[in-house]
Amino acid sequence: MSKKSSTIHIEQCFWDLIEDYQNANGMDSRNLAIECLLSEFKALKSLTQISFNVNQSNLIDKHTTKNSTPQQEDLLKQKLLQMEDDMPD
Repeated sequence: MSKKSSTIHIEQCFWDLIEDYQNANGMDSRNLAIECLLSEFKALKSLTQISFNVNQSNLIDKHTTKNSTPQQEDLLKQKLLQMEDDMPD
């Protein structure tokens, strides 16, 4: 599998998450940390059998857990909408 170079624009909180993961796991490369995080996400997604589709406007309604509170759902929905608004065109 070949590697592909790309430039991404993400919120600072995600860069912090990537760097925390990188430091916690003694990784020299931020790219490796991103690959590992995505691999973990893929594994968790397959374990829980949740289908994530960011193109659906009702993402929160379809994928909330039984333990989530309305406040948590509202906060998550606000964050997702803010991330979408902040994305470059």
